[in-house]
Amino acid sequence: MLQITYHSRAEASFARSDFASLLSQCQRHNQRDSISGLLLYDGSRFLQAFEGPRDLVDRCMSRISLDARHTAVHVHSRRLITEREFGTFAMTTISQGENSPDHLLDEVKGLIAGVASPRLQALFIGFAAMRRPLL
Repeated sequence: MLQITYHSRAEASFARSDFASLLSQCQRHNQRDSISGLLLYDGSRFLQAFEGPRDLVDRCMSRISLDARHTAVHVHSRRLITEREFGTFAMTTISQGENSPDHLLDEVKGLIAGVASPRLQALFIGFAAMRRPLL
């Protein structure tokens, strides 16, 4: 099984209202392809980790890289895992606009509790805790 983690910037015209459509599309593809993961969105940036069958995860990353809604795509990690670290859900998502910063941080910490990599945990906690760009 393969896990990829990346961050990207939302294309300039991407609005919060576009996020629901993106999420729906993401969940359909992921359910079909047995991909699970976590997606954070802060109004201008995405941070996502997703995992599943190697060829299908690679195909998903190719779709993301070619998607005009994403710019400045940067892959943080691409690693083989023996079992899922983000559960069996098609895609859990959190948007910073939906939660207070403290609530968001607590929610992210709960969702990444099963992640084996301290570096990956720190990446998600840092994204949730700060409001300035990663890029």
